[in-house]
Amino acid sequence: MDYHDLIHWNMDYPPLSWRGICLIINKYIEKKKTKSMSPGGISSDEEKTWVCHPGWYAPFAPAGQKGFSLWFTGLPCSGKTTICNHLTPLFNNRGLKFEVLDGEWVRSNLSKDLGFSQEDRDTNIRRIGFVCNLLTRNGIIAIASAISPYRSIRQENRNLIQHYVEVYVKCPLEECERRDVKGMYTKARAGEIKHFTGVDDPYESPAYPEVVCDTMKRTPEENAKHIVNKLIELGVLKFIKTEESKNKK
Repeated sequence: MDYHDLIHWNMDYPPLSWRGICLIINKYIEKKKTKSMSPGGISSDEEKTWVCHPGWYAPFAPAGQKGFSLWFTGLPCSGKTTICNHLTPLFNNRGLKFEVLDGEWVRSNLSKDLGFSQEDRDTNIRRIGFVCNLLTRNGIIAIASAISPYRSIRQENRNLIQHYVEVYVKCPLEECERRDVKGMYTKARAGEIKHFTGVDDPYESPAYPEVVCDTMKRTPEENAKHIVNKLIELGVLKFIKTEESKNKK
């Protein structure tokens, strides 16, 4: 079904869980009214016609939701968490089921036993990938936001997860340092923090990410909408349109 289609439903009563339907209801026509009520609260003798066509921010049905993993990678302070914070309300508004695995949260809960050597970093990313795979194969959208500096371990997770979408949050190192309100880069350059990505540990940018969020060209809100549009283009999300895609017409 293409979201450009105009679709009509004729039914005795609408689904109890209409929240997840793919299209926004624009009109509701009652052809006949009676006082007889069904258990669902709809007049049993009424003929209902729900006239629907595509609308902005229309979610698709949770029962048919396709699980996938949205993997954010980028330098420290590049804006990964900020973009995620703007993206999750868009998913909520569409009735999508998702979980967010933020790098700091994972470090505080799932990977408290790990340090920042390359081996420990790889183990941390494998753990996140394992959880993402479990969520994805059960129809949940997994949003992972972690520096994940090494291409090899990101490729390992790509091979593991059936529906994997890599989001590269692109930001120059100098700008990341300017945005660093915690002073981590300063401490790393002073030798107080070891194995810090971008200072004394490398960051390997993705060669072919599905989505690139250039934080120097778009605001966090614009990047969040950009991600949704790219997910639609990739066929991961369906029946969703945003103002950005509208303005391109």
